[in-house]
Amino acid sequence: MPSIFDVCTMDEVCEILNQGKITKEQKYRIPIAVFSLAKEGDAVSGSLISQMGYEEGKYAAAVLKRLHMCEEAVPAVLIGSLFQTKEPLLVDAYLSSLRETAPGAYAVIPDVPPVMVAVALALDFVRGRMK
Repeated sequence: MPSIFDVCTMDEVCEILNQGKITKEQKYRIPIAVFSLAKEGDAVSGSLISQMGYEEGKYAAAVLKRLHMCEEAVPAVLIGSLFQTKEPLLVDAYLSSLRETAPGAYAVIPDVPPVMVAVALALDFVRGRMK
């Protein structure tokens, strides 16, 4: 992390963060560094990713509760740049958390960007209206 901020210590990083003197580029580079450090075995980075996955799973569980779908085998479609990493620390924690509420939930990681699915659905809709 210190190299992102061009400093030598984490104390200096904390000072920059506390003062709010962080650039857009630095904000962009932090998650990349956290994922990289986690892959190298850094316990703190790994814990951050696992906790994030667990919390994201709770959000998904809340949606399934509201839809009364907790007893169904429902796909959890993992979209977004974080899930596209397919990082096991993130995905496993997400599914573990989600399955506390919806035991039949299973992961689906699309092999196409979500926008492609949206375009396909829009085309299906237009074609259906033109018949």
